[in-house]
Amino acid sequence: MFTRTTRGTSLEIDQSSCTGCLRCVRYCRRRALGITHRDGEPRPTIVALDRCKYCGKCARVCPSGAITLSPARAGHAETAATNAGILLIVAALVVAALVLLREGVEIFIT
Repeated sequence: MFTRTTRGTSLEIDQSSCTGCLRCVRYCRRRALGITHRDGEPRPTIVALDRCKYCGKCARVCPSGAITLSPARAGHAETAATNAGILLIVAALVVAALVLLREGVEIFIT
C-alpha cells in the first residue's frame, strides 16, 4: 500500500486491490499519479504529491476502490506542527547569533 500525507489529508493506493486499469492516472489533471510496474503489470503510484489537490477524482473513477482519501491521523499533524515550531526556534537563534556577531560579540558553542 502506498500512503502519502500532506495538508491534513492522506492519499492511499492499495496495490493488492488495484486492477491496473490506470483510470486514476488518466483522470488526474494535476499529474500527481504515475505508473510503476509490479510483477510485470502496470500499477499506479504517487509520483508528485505536491501537485495533488485532493479533489478525489482518482478515488471516484477507481472501479475497485483501491484509492482512498481520508483525514490524516492526528500524529501526522502534530509532527508537522512540532517540526514547524522547531524550525522557527532555530531560525530565531540563527538571527540572534548573526546580530551578536555583527556587534563583535564572540560566540562559543559547547
